[in-house]
Amino acid sequence: MKKILIITSTISPIADDIKHVNVMARKLESIEAIKFYLSLDIFDKIIFSDNSGVSLLGALRDESINVDSIYNELIFKLDESFYERYSGLKYMGEIETIDKVLNNFAFSNEDEIYKVTGRYIINNISYFINNSNYSSNIFISYYPILFNKKSLYTSFYKVNRDLLVDIVSNVKFLYEHGYVKPIEYAFGLHLSKFKFINKNSKIRRLPQIIGISGTNGKKINNNDIRMKITDLFMRAFGLAFTYKK
Repeated sequence: MKKILIITSTISPIADDIKHVNVMARKLESIEAIKFYLSLDIFDKIIFSDNSGVSLLGALRDESINVDSIYNELIFKLDESFYERYSGLKYMGEIETIDKVLNNFAFSNEDEIYKVTGRYIINNISYFINNSNYSSNIFISYYPILFNKKSLYTSFYKVNRDLLVDIVSNVKFLYEHGYVKPIEYAFGLHLSKFKFINKNSKIRRLPQIIGISGTNGKKINNNDIRMKITDLFMRAFGLAFTYKK
């Protein structure tokens, strides 16, 4: 059993629905995120996969960062025709990236897989690692105060290999057949078919994110009123969701 971090990335975006498009800024943010996760010394493997053809290996080595032990890269490039096929939806780039990682790296179903959107630092990721059962698939609702599992947070979650393979296959199917809602709803729609076991009572915090949203180009605000209310409910009741087929 290994703890594996998958970082999905689009440093040089071409999708239509992106506001934060400064390539150099996105690259620097990605480097800082990787340095943060490497510094934690809790992952057995870190896989950085960029779908716009940008490698960070040289930049990390230039900063004397040790990338020879656990750091891995999978770099490829999705062209404009790929996004045109899906009406410019950036979500398909995310799904395609995860799919390629699954097909290019070996995973055991006993592995704990943590997925993070590139450039984001989950400042309290150690909290989630220390408080989740190794066998749990953990997703957090955007609106747990309403017990709404229809929209699930996709910038950070924990999952095993088999469920991740299943999610990728079925979410890809949705988008290939005309689904246009954001990926958070696609995940929620698919996972709603599975048995909801229980709230993971040990998880009583929201992810604390440092980063800039690619969607709106604004700094992530962990202190807006919705997040504050949701965090209060998380602390009181522990409303992360655990799924099983």
